Amino acid sequence: MFEQFEKYHLFRRLILVFLCVMYAYVTIESFSFARFGISNNVSATDIVIVIGSLQTLMTVVLGYSFRLYSQSRDKE
Repeated sequence: MFEQFEKYHLFRRLILVFLCVMYAYVTIESFSFARFGISNNVSATDIVIVIGSLQTLMTVVLGYSFRLYSQSRDKE
């Protein structure tokens, strides 16, 4: 079992899959928030600010994680 983690870098791949799932979840919740905001007459600026901040954070986290994953693969 531990050979899978060490030899095939399973842990790093699982982290990237987890982050992709989190990114999809944040995107789905962002659409739900946008629909909620539109139905309650919230201004578009407020909706864009909230969605932009969430999507930016997830994009930065996913991008940085992929960068670390790529660099660690190049070293081996």
